[in-house]
Amino acid sequence: SASSADGGGAEGQSMQSVAEQQLQEILEAYRDIKFEQDIVLSNCDDVGPFQNVVLQECERMNNLLFEIVRSLVELDMGFKGDLTMSDSMERLANSLFLDRVPSNWEKLAFPSMRSLGGWLGDLTNRITQLTDWATSPAETPVVTWISGLFNAQSFLTAIMQITAQAGGLELDKLTLLTDITKKMAAEEMTQPAREGTYINGISLEGAS
Repeated sequence: SASSADGGGAEGQSMQSVAEQQLQEILEAYRDIKFEQDIVLSNCDDVGPFQNVVLQECERMNNLLFEIVRSLVELDMGFKGDLTMSDSMERLANSLFLDRVPSNWEKLAFPSMRSLGGWLGDLTNRITQLTDWATSPAETPVVTWISGLFNAQSFLTAIMQITAQAGGLELDKLTLLTDITKKMAAEEMTQPAREGTYINGISLEGAS
């Protein structure tokens, strides 16, 4: 009937308007962010284990941000009628409407079960940490938010590599020891650790 067709059109329009608003806000937030690895390298006197971690993190973040921006620009052109809407563009629009992380972003990102809004907030925090580190790559952060890295294992390996180099030890004979401090916030740490490095972002479940 005419009334049901009108209702469908109105519903479709509301879905598109929600997706369009999300699209513009996300593009505005991330469109101009890119980590220039050449500049990061030029700020390093020496490319050691921690500097390799920074460069790898920059590369993975760039890949994710590129796909976010590319797919949103493509969808924007589809909404404006400059491109024919493809299945992948429809799926992206649907994810924006339902507040879900699009699957093509998830493939390049970090494991997460958050809704899109929470995921974007998390992404912004990761970008902030990486920006601070990439600006001064020769200095490892006093406290590293380890769960804010794409590859936390590479950071742990870097700790062992640095320790092995400093003590003339065999890397394959080292194990990691985690010592929990009495500090409750990362900001309370003002000096780097004497050995290893301070991290935060680990959760304990069922501990006593």
